[in-house]
Amino acid sequence: MALKEFIEKISIVEEQLDLSRLKVDGYNPWPCLRLLILDKYNRRKINAKKRSLFKKLIALLQWVKLFLRSFFLYISYSLDNTKVDVLFFTRQSDSQKVVNGELFNKYSASFNYFFSKKYKVKELEICDEKQIKGNRRDVIYYDFILKKTRIKCFLRQFESKVDLQLFDDINHIVQKEFGFKIAPEAVLRFIYALSLGFLKTLKKHNPKLVFLTVFYCPEAMAMCLACHRLGIQVVDYQHGAQNNHHPMYTHWNNIPRKGYELIPSFFWMWGEVSQKRIDMWAVSTIKHKAIVGGDLWLTYSRENDAGITGIEKCYKENKVNILISLQGDVFFPDFLLESMKSSAKGYIWHFRDHPRLPVSKALRKRLMAYPNAEFDYSSNVSLYPLLKYTDIHITAYSTVAFEAQNFNVPTIFIHNEALDCYAELLNKNGLYYVDSCESLNILLTKILSHQSHIEPHYIMCDSQQHDAALKALIGSI
Repeated sequence: MALKEFIEKISIVEEQLDLSRLKVDGYNPWPCLRLLILDKYNRRKINAKKRSLFKKLIALLQWVKLFLRSFFLYISYSLDNTKVDVLFFTRQSDSQKVVNGELFNKYSASFNYFFSKKYKVKELEICDEKQIKGNRRDVIYYDFILKKTRIKCFLRQFESKVDLQLFDDINHIVQKEFGFKIAPEAVLRFIYALSLGFLKTLKKHNPKLVFLTVFYCPEAMAMCLACHRLGIQVVDYQHGAQNNHHPMYTHWNNIPRKGYELIPSFFWMWGEVSQKRIDMWAVSTIKHKAIVGGDLWLTYSRENDAGITGIEKCYKENKVNILISLQGDVFFPDFLLESMKSSAKGYIWHFRDHPRLPVSKALRKRLMAYPNAEFDYSSNVSLYPLLKYTDIHITAYSTVAFEAQNFNVPTIFIHNEALDCYAELLNKNGLYYVDSCESLNILLTKILSHQSHIEPHYIMCDSQQHDAALKALIGSI
């Protein structure tokens, strides 16, 4: 994905529109339209394979099974009327970490760890996986309402069209800049219908705040819309490193003074660098603000460090342990293989696969052809204990770079997205960029011979600051 190119094009589109006049069902849908443009932009080179009738039938049967399972969970665990201080809107796939033998949601569970003794906190969870599971009384399993809403919207598409002002003008400009058009009717209908369902849930639990981790999906936008109508503040909790060209967190250059109903009111940031990026556009509104609350998961991990077993078999004390955070085949440069081939015998290259962007079997085979490469262990254990044993970290432009700073581990970026996105952060505080085998080898030698202290400016980890941030948010109501 060419982030810089997308930002340049979407900025041109926004400059030519009076976005304050854009309305549908009483709200401004532009953030959703921008998301649709982004999705189509990312998929423009992907040729989707058509599924056979048999595979479609299997998929339908699986969907029916999920629907029935979600109904059971909803009526079993979601029909209470408990009043809460905070409702945390999350997804089942966020529960990927294993803590004390149980699945752990690093966003909502770490939030609960710090605040559940002072505030009443409840989770509202949707499912984005192939199976649905759950048995916790403190969770509202909302996937049944989600699926029921999709059915209703599918049936209503035959009744009426969404009345979208300026739609022809928007598609004309989008076609000119991006080379395609968007069809937003279905998703806008879904957002509006789902927001009505959220209204009922919010009235039952009456939260002071709603937290979520990714606002740029239709479900989260529907939650933002419902909260806006009830005057409930929504807080987007930072879930990853943001950069100068993030397609949904930066360059809202033509944003209306009143802001957007589909975007959260507050952004809980890891540190001042991220806060300043939000402030660059949020200060132009009376609705959106950024605060520094810090990374709850990183602080939790430090306070509850259980370590990992078997690390001494892979991460040798007498070797140079290099951890590579992978981001799929697209962001893997061949010159890294050249460096592995020519590297000193004392180097061990540890590869950590991305949970949502795994590398292909072909690339994995190429990596494991080297005797000094390791893949399985680093891909299947917790990240933070690994960083304690890591000498140098390498990645395309992953968030791990900033997490590594908190462990005094320098990072070398190896993809030009990092050059575009983190230009002002490079060559200081343990962050570097290379684009060739030769420059990588030289930099590896330089770093190892001149180890320096790294200040973790990007991510703040302080339980007192976490508490002060939430207190300020609730106090602002």
